[in-house]
Amino acid sequence: MNKLLCLIIFLFTAVPFAQAQYSRDNVSVAIGPAMLYGDNAGRYRQFRFEISPALSLSYSREISDELDIRATAGVQLMDSGDFGMNSLRQENRSALENQAVHFTGQAFFLDVMPVYLFNPTPPGYVGYEFNYYADVGLGALYSNRVDQIPLVREESTDPIFFEEENNQSIAAYVPIRAGISTNLEGMWDIGVEGTLITALPSNVDGNTIKHKLLPMDMLLQFQVTLKRYLGR
Repeated sequence: MNKLLCLIIFLFTAVPFAQAQYSRDNVSVAIGPAMLYGDNAGRYRQFRFEISPALSLSYSREISDELDIRATAGVQLMDSGDFGMNSLRQENRSALENQAVHFTGQAFFLDVMPVYLFNPTPPGYVGYEFNYYADVGLGALYSNRVDQIPLVREESTDPIFFEEENNQSIAAYVPIRAGISTNLEGMWDIGVEGTLITALPSNVDGNTIKHKLLPMDMLLQFQVTLKRYLGR
């Protein structure tokens, strides 16, 4: 009986430990260039827009052979640069009332998503040199900006003046990510990852007139990732 009890205790303690030793659970940091697709942030048909840095931190937990669950938090700098609505005609002024023409700021984002691995490595097997993955989820974005808003004067031919306002907005978004990572069979891996953040309302840039081909505001990021495993 004592031997059986010791065996049961050993199994209940050793099995979770063994699983932890071979899990894909990891934390990762990512950094790289990013852009904003907004109403006042670029002339996209001419490929003229600002490139700004983005930084994110993720925690990923293995839930099956092909699936992980991942939480990501990060920040992207935003700047409309010189590509905003510089040429404001008289008939445009009333439409731009309380709308940001230029802005600078930051977008803070947080999302959760399932991650599908196309070629996972089973525990105890020699894996592929590279792993491929893709995921889609749901998140919340907080935009903190300094907006430049035109002072509207009806039927005036005077030059348009601007006032600066500190504004914020919150938006739900759908993130789509895809990436490739090394599989060095150690505690560290590196990779590259692309992220598309599609905000459901169009107020990330302080402007809602939808003066672009697609109505949504979107953040596009291309990052280098550094991954640290917790249970290999």
